[in-house]
Amino acid sequence: MFSKIVSFPFVAAALILLYLNWTNGGEYTYYLIPVVIVLAIIYALSPQIDWWWYERHPPLPHKGIIDIFQKKFPAFQRLAPKEKTKFLNRVQLFIHAKEFMPKGWENVPEDIKAMIAASAVLITMNKEAFLPPDFDMYVVYPGAFPSPQHPRSFHASEIYEPDGVALFSGEHILKSFIEPQRYYNVGLHEFAKIYMHNHPEIDWESMPLPTWEQLEEVSGFPEKGIKDWMGIEDVPQRAVSISHYFMFPERMKEVLPELYGRYHLLFSKI
Repeated sequence: MFSKIVSFPFVAAALILLYLNWTNGGEYTYYLIPVVIVLAIIYALSPQIDWWWYERHPPLPHKGIIDIFQKKFPAFQRLAPKEKTKFLNRVQLFIHAKEFMPKGWENVPEDIKAMIAASAVLITMNKEAFLPPDFDMYVVYPGAFPSPQHPRSFHASEIYEPDGVALFSGEHILKSFIEPQRYYNVGLHEFAKIYMHNHPEIDWESMPLPTWEQLEEVSGFPEKGIKDWMGIEDVPQRAVSISHYFMFPERMKEVLPELYGRYHLLFSKI
């Protein structure tokens, strides 16, 4: 953390002054006060200081995660080299900026964090402000889970707008990345819903709403298959269509050319 580096000389100065103050009967108290004030300011502003540093020196995910994206994530494979670097930087910035809470295991694995972040970053690649506002907490379970919104069904993912929380099954996230042709991407699905929530100014109703039959023609995923995979019946077709745009763009362009064109203007070509 860059804020810790910035604070180090002031911590050292405070320790020296404390020692001098102790050995000289309190003569250095007035010198110690401004140092403590500066340390308090650095501590209070540490998230902003660290973010300032990370934006100017963006990190990359570790090689194992990059390999997964290169071998298994078609949307990443279609990016130009410079866009791939931008994508990877934003994945790490997302992980740094947002909070991941494990439920049912000790820690959220780093590859699962990166896959969740990748879904968010992909949808906002053409935006300067790429972090989804109002959604700062990401709760991750090892597998399907019940929740107050769906207490009777073990499901793969959901969002809860009042608290700005998204919940995911790590198993479903992982499988949808490793085998994208077999498993519907629940990460893209939920971030499509978050994007729609954060952009009410977009006239979503004016865009064609594809039927489930058309969505199956694009992806090969039948309605029942997606609903069974997600573990809930209330699956909005709009979110499915946005997910399909990013995962199956060529096929969507053939089957749903008008909708593809609208999404192309909205999200830019990936």
